[in-house]
Amino acid sequence: MGLGDAPIRFRETYCSSTLRTNVCRFASAQKQYADPSGHLFCYSPVQSVRVYGFGVAATGALGIRRYVEPKQMSAHPPRFTVSMPTHLSCMSANSIAVKSISCGYGFTTFIGSHHKKKRAVYGCGINSDGQLGVQTSQVHGGISEAINIDVVPEPRVIQIPHDEDLLPLMSSCGRAHSIIVFQSTNTKCMVLFSVGNNAYGQCAREIIAGEIFTSANPQITRVLLPPDLKTIKQVECGQDHSLVLSNEGQVFSAGLSTDGQTGLGSTDSVGRLTKIDGDLDGLHVKQVSSRGDTVLALTECGRVFGWGNNEYSQIWPVVDEVQVLKPTEIPIHKCLTNLKLGKITQVAAAGSMCGLLDEYGHVLVWGFGCLGLGPRTFHCLKPTLIPPALFSPALPFSENRITDLVPGLHHFIARSSCGLLWSWGAPRGGLACLGLGRNSTKSTEDAMKNVQTYPMPLSLPAEALRVACAPPDVIRAACYTKLKTTYPGVLSAGLKGFLEVSEAYTIPIGPELQRPYDNNRQTVRTQHNRSISLFCSPYGCKTAFNRASKILHARKSRRQLGLVVSLR
Repeated sequence: MGLGDAPIRFRETYCSSTLRTNVCRFASAQKQYADPSGHLFCYSPVQSVRVYGFGVAATGALGIRRYVEPKQMSAHPPRFTVSMPTHLSCMSANSIAVKSISCGYGFTTFIGSHHKKKRAVYGCGINSDGQLGVQTSQVHGGISEAINIDVVPEPRVIQIPHDEDLLPLMSSCGRAHSIIVFQSTNTKCMVLFSVGNNAYGQCAREIIAGEIFTSANPQITRVLLPPDLKTIKQVECGQDHSLVLSNEGQVFSAGLSTDGQTGLGSTDSVGRLTKIDGDLDGLHVKQVSSRGDTVLALTECGRVFGWGNNEYSQIWPVVDEVQVLKPTEIPIHKCLTNLKLGKITQVAAAGSMCGLLDEYGHVLVWGFGCLGLGPRTFHCLKPTLIPPALFSPALPFSENRITDLVPGLHHFIARSSCGLLWSWGAPRGGLACLGLGRNSTKSTEDAMKNVQTYPMPLSLPAEALRVACAPPDVIRAACYTKLKTTYPGVLSAGLKGFLEVSEAYTIPIGPELQRPYDNNRQTVRTQHNRSISLFCSPYGCKTAFNRASKILHARKSRRQLGLVVSLR
């Protein structure tokens, strides 16, 4: 399993990655192993949970210092991406048992505990807006004469000032902010802290005009919770908005709302947590999902609601608006005639595409992008079933069926009950961000080779238990300019090639359909072809089946637990 980096914020560009968290019980007799770079590591006899990562490594979000700060520059230059799951040895070396992982744009947060210390929150990656709090061990580099970035190359504790004994429970990361949930060990009350950029109120505090956010002066705020928000079940950060789900099934939001992503019926930014009513009033919501500016909510009874960005028919019942300001029900069952869909158990909202999972293990997708339906289908108006054979041997109705679907910004990761993983999409960081062991080509003529249009199994040395993905927009020149400042000579080795790959990556999904923004993040409506077709590579199903079978049989002799992070 692997761990990858998350998107980074630089002006109006981002660096993304997908984080995957998987845990595998270790039954190997081997005392050491080597990562793809040939570095040897020893297994810890007390650690049953391991964290792996893949994707964009240049931002530090993978938490592997040698990929950002190599000890010998000439022999081991900085690496931009890691295409195969790589062990994050820092956590194991310090005997930190990781409980959960969340990925932002170019940074990662971990909640972990030490057998001699209490549970704490750790972070690594981009910290230019103070999204990782006060950090003394950072790499500083310049993107231009006016813009600098700060990178925390390996996980470090995020210091949260408080005067009571608090236990961290969960966290979520956005483009340049983090939301962390604690519980008081004395009163058992929930406490919410926000860290990082609050330009749009995404940290659930008052918006201060002209406020400057830096790593030298991070803003760490204890959020004032609404009176009816007693307990917290989930926190979810989109790009510049935040969502909080209570145990009572109520959803609260704050932050940017130019697309209506707060669900409060307005496009005005909100600087405090506010309850979302409308069609959700009186319903018990059990899950919310938002990686970009579209939000999906799933109720206990299996109904799906959506709001926010609707440029690519993500909220398809609304046909004449690209911004849905209030929760709107998406009647999934009514649009399916040839499929007996079970109760919906999970929803997944990426940037321009959405997905859902039912109790039988069916995966349905819609929207715009590399949906997993083959190289000829990039847009679906209504939920469409991904051919189950592509997930073999995790077939519907079987014990090994798909049980988890996690969105990045431009890709998905699916996990089966037996711990197998599949990934697909077009992450702008390249194919390495899918963890398939492949890198993108540099030629725009081979653009279709730089996307994964149907689910492909990941080769992981463990049984995945959890998966987390971060947005996949990548800062292009920013990361390499920083590395060029610190390590002269890196630019010639990677920048031009990566820029070519990035451009090639946008071709298959139509560069003219990329969502444009002005300086105020106001959207411009685009016209695009809404034709629908379904086509799978003639070798796609067979290739996926054979690879999954090999992985499944190989694991019969080595069962492990592992956390996986994929940075895009």
